Amino acid sequence: MDNTRDHFFYKHRDYLFRLNKRSKLLTDLETYKQFRNRLTHAKDLDKRKYYEEQFAQNRRNSKRTWKLINDIFGKTKPSSFPQRLKVDGRVYSATKLIADALNRSFVTRLRQILLLLAHLKLLI
Repeated sequence: MDNTRDHFFYKHRDYLFRLNKRSKLLTDLETYKQFRNRLTHAKDLDKRKYYEEQFAQNRRNSKRTWKLINDIFGKTKPSSFPQRLKVDGRVYSATKLIADALNRSFVTRLRQILLLLAHLKLLI
């Protein structure tokens, strides 16, 4: 769908929604649902076609391919490294101290999980 046609379809969907809310008739509700579902289906087909074309055009470009994959799954670039970190009431601002605090936190969590798993194995 192109943008001008999209705009018309979305306005028409919204019109059908308002009409249904005002009239409260089952026929208006069914008309709205059918139009909404057709519009959603058309949008999904267009999206699929777009990504198929993009993958075909970029089949030899792994960077662009991974960008498309991440786009499909809604992944964004990772956030930047934190400037400050508060752990157990202490605030860390130096990069090395933040990294050490994060490592200690992850190692502590891992030890807790491993102890729990060992305990559960004894119970089984």
